Amino acid sequence: CAQQCVVDSDCEGCGAAGTGRCSQAAISTAYPAIGASCVSIPTDPPSEPAASVSDSAWPLQWSADVEAVVYGDFTDKVKNGKGKIYYDGTNGFEKEVWTPYTSGKDTTQTWIKGNASAESRYYVESTLFKFLWWKIPLCIYFPITDPGVGSTVNVERADWMQNCDSMGYAKYLAREVVAGEWTDHYACVLDYDEGPKGKVNQTIVFQNWHSLGLGSTPKGLPVRVTGGNSAPNPTQGSPRLSTVFYTGFQVGPEAVAGQFVEPKEKCLKVGKKEVEQFLGVGEVTREAMRDPDMRRRVGFLPHAEPATEDLVRARTKRPRSGRTGEDLPRAMKTLNQWLLAEEDLATRDCAQFNLTQLHQLQEELYLGRSPALQEIYHGDNRQLDYQTLAALRAAHHQQRLHAAQAHLEEMVRDGLCHEVVMMFVHHLSASAREVIKATQQLPLLPEHAGHARPAEGAEAFDRYSAQVSCAVCHIQPQESVVV
Repeated sequence: CAQQCVVDSDCEGCGAAGTGRCSQAAISTAYPAIGASCVSIPTDPPSEPAASVSDSAWPLQWSADVEAVVYGDFTDKVKNGKGKIYYDGTNGFEKEVWTPYTSGKDTTQTWIKGNASAESRYYVESTLFKFLWWKIPLCIYFPITDPGVGSTVNVERADWMQNCDSMGYAKYLAREVVAGEWTDHYACVLDYDEGPKGKVNQTIVFQNWHSLGLGSTPKGLPVRVTGGNSAPNPTQGSPRLSTVFYTGFQVGPEAVAGQFVEPKEKCLKVGKKEVEQFLGVGEVTREAMRDPDMRRRVGFLPHAEPATEDLVRARTKRPRSGRTGEDLPRAMKTLNQWLLAEEDLATRDCAQFNLTQLHQLQEELYLGRSPALQEIYHGDNRQLDYQTLAALRAAHHQQRLHAAQAHLEEMVRDGLCHEVVMMFVHHLSASAREVIKATQQLPLLPEHAGHARPAEGAEAFDRYSAQVSCAVCHIQPQESVVV
């Protein structure tokens, strides 16, 4: 079970014969696909114990083996991961060990809280290079400022579903079987019209299946948890539909004993200045690290350093042989051949993307950018105009306004396709590109002549011209092309 679904017939292989159903926790929202997954509902559920949302509260300290099934976006593309989780709600620590994560890479992330005499630390363990059975481990950490005595890094509340119920958002769905265990299935559906950054029009669905204690798993433990997001960003933990199965529980202090210490591998402490430069903040504070966007940016910190090939390409001012064409359409066709030949890179035509998808992709590329490459592009067409994520989002808002005018919609989309391809090629390190390739699809470049200046929409055309300026450099210099 756990595969996405639309109707019950999509779930014929789920559970015992005839018990598969399509559970649609978000059917009443504008985004049913963020909550629809297969479940097993036999016709003879036990009547005891009585269903109670209070039974869904997690123990304060536990560990478990985990398996993940993740749909990153609104396509059928699915990723799998497995690992182990250590949860310590008593002390406010959490550790996730993925072998591998849905990106295909082994990754461990650990929060260590600080106090008056010790700094808070955030650890990221991954693999710098791997060939067959041989690998070079990478472990980095950096301090997080703890301005208050005894302050902690928050983790999920152990009683999160009960808390959702107290606010009136939780709903009991059914008594179901998960991995042979009888469970009660609850869902929490949150519709956001407004957020801290203005209008969001976003729906989030959390679902929890807790054990009834009738099998080998003690009562109340989470056997399955599913999350859904109408504005997915899969690379940093907010996919469209994600399910995690929990088995092999250990409960109590011994379950987490010794887990929240420095990792076994020798860790490189990233200097305060380097971290602040990469994150674009004046100080790395505990409050800053609570920002979801900041945590997404931190995920790319192990990939900040450009490879030699990246630096050579960045310092090459004119496109290399084999990457040009006689005019814009032929130049873009040539570049598309390079994109199509890139190993493990998923692509589709620019016209198959909508503005929302391109904006989400561009945000991810922006969060993965290398400051060292941006410095090289001073005065270059490849230099990014956006100094902050807020500036990028402001540009996206303006693009949505422009694209609402039918005669500008295609031009706005094409300009974005040009810009995101440029960012993928010229602003990411080689290892960051591998992260993006594992989770995202890239648009191909539009293979037609440049858009003409419209009678109305000068601002949108000026932005489009800037976005295409890097591509124009790939036109062979003997040709004069007006865009």
